[in-house]
Amino acid sequence: MPIMSVDDIRKYVWLENGELMRLDARYKFPKIKKVKNTANTKAGYCSVKAGEKRYYYHRLVWQLYYNKMIPENYEIDHIDGNKLNNKIENLRIVSSRENKQNQVVHRNGNLYGCYFSKKTGKWVALIRINGKRINLGAYSTELHAHNIYKIACSIISKYDGNNVKFRKTITEMYR
Repeated sequence: MPIMSVDDIRKYVWLENGELMRLDARYKFPKIKKVKNTANTKAGYCSVKAGEKRYYYHRLVWQLYYNKMIPENYEIDHIDGNKLNNKIENLRIVSSRENKQNQVVHRNGNLYGCYFSKKTGKWVALIRINGKRINLGAYSTELHAHNIYKIACSIISKYDGNNVKFRKTITEMYR
């Protein structure tokens, strides 16, 4: 089944004063009802049935508000991290990388692009390129690992599949 356009989605749900509404046809005289914004997926998001398919509530709100589809390779991020705060001012369109950088650990002060390895006692910098996880090295401080990650992001277009060469280029740029 092809992806529905915003006009197709409006046949099933629409925005009214920032709330997602739908026609409930279970009654003799169909009623307009507010769509419940409660978590009903394993990931903690609210999903809504529109036609034969289920959609995430926050994606529908963004698409209906801006009257356009979400471009391929983009996601809708909850700025405050609350998956049920689907007010339009809390939703923004971002790349997958930007969305992952807005995880709880980062909002709580941890720097993105790195994590602490209990095994080595060091901060490990990593980056994902085309779904492939690339280790950028282990460092004594979180800030050092984070800075290495930022450099990797700035030269990501130069990555040619050679991890050793990529790490060497980053290390030289960090000096």
